[in-house]
Amino acid sequence: MSTPRPPIHTPLEKNPLSKVHTTYGKLENALNLVGGVVILAMVLMGGLQVLTRLFFNISVRGYIDIVEQMMIGFTFFGLAYCQRTDGHIRMDLLINKTQGRLKWGLEMTTAGLASISIFFIGIGAYKHFYRSFTNGDSSTDINLPLWYAKGFVVVMLITVVIRLCIQTTAYARLLYDPDLPPIALPEPESDDIADHIDNPPRVDNTANNGGVS
Repeated sequence: MSTPRPPIHTPLEKNPLSKVHTTYGKLENALNLVGGVVILAMVLMGGLQVLTRLFFNISVRGYIDIVEQMMIGFTFFGLAYCQRTDGHIRMDLLINKTQGRLKWGLEMTTAGLASISIFFIGIGAYKHFYRSFTNGDSSTDINLPLWYAKGFVVVMLITVVIRLCIQTTAYARLLYDPDLPPIALPEPESDDIADHIDNPPRVDNTANNGGVS
């Protein structure tokens, strides 16, 4: 009598969805880093603006126009990263009370609807970009072209749609078989700081008060 062979499972790191999730995550990390650099540059420029006005009574030429362009950078470059790390605000009180296929079905539906919504928003953003690129559009002070900034918005919205499609596929996989190990789901960052704020350590002052509580 032959012994039944155990089922062969593909290691998670070799799963195609896991590979896509990991590889795309590197791009999201890079874009988020670029957004952080843009924030740093804007802070430095703000400091320079203050110093030049304080000591020389002059301002950086086109400061407002430049800051407006930078705001697009740090606002949109980290969108896909925020979606992957579950850093956005979620209305998930109902979903958190569900389990099994119902939970994964609701997650798949909401992620799919979000991807469709942002896709159509991206189409509208592309129309604004194309109109700016063909007709010409510039800032009011130093006439910076605006088409490239509007193009960045389109590209960053596409990155969010791709991330949502990856997560929709991950939820569909668990809907098919809830016993499978989760792959490519949102990965919340460590909550150590939040836990420390919510539950600050107690300080025992009895030693300084002569042991009187």
